[in-house]
Amino acid sequence: MSTGGAVSTADAWLIRLLWLHAALSLLWIVLAWRDGIVEHADLRFVVNTTGKDGLFAIMSVVAAIGDQRRRLGIVLLLLAAYACLMVGQLFELVFADPPKVMTWPADTEPTTYLLVWLGGDIVLVVAFALLYRAVKSAR
Repeated sequence: MSTGGAVSTADAWLIRLLWLHAALSLLWIVLAWRDGIVEHADLRFVVNTTGKDGLFAIMSVVAAIGDQRRRLGIVLLLLAAYACLMVGQLFELVFADPPKVMTWPADTEPTTYLLVWLGGDIVLVVAFALLYRAVKSAR
């Protein structure tokens, strides 16, 4: 992996998180395709998940193999993207009537499903933000 020189401990952890994020993003795509076939999930869900998580995977790989300056810039873009996702999730929870869950696990209540995803997104945002700050401080 090319990192543009020696990396700090925080930068090494950020690189690991980016690889994990890329792998998770690819997993979400596979699960969305499965849900489209098995659970008859809405086509919009399958297509949007493929696009969003495909882009997340690409961004994470480019950041992980790039130099530190590029890596930090891409992490900021990922943080902004997750902020947008969380705003959408909160909007859905507050103003909309979430439809029946058509993804695995399909027996989950829509509000619970959204809250779990929101919680996962918050964990990723906190991890990315803390590591971003640690890497910037170590420069």
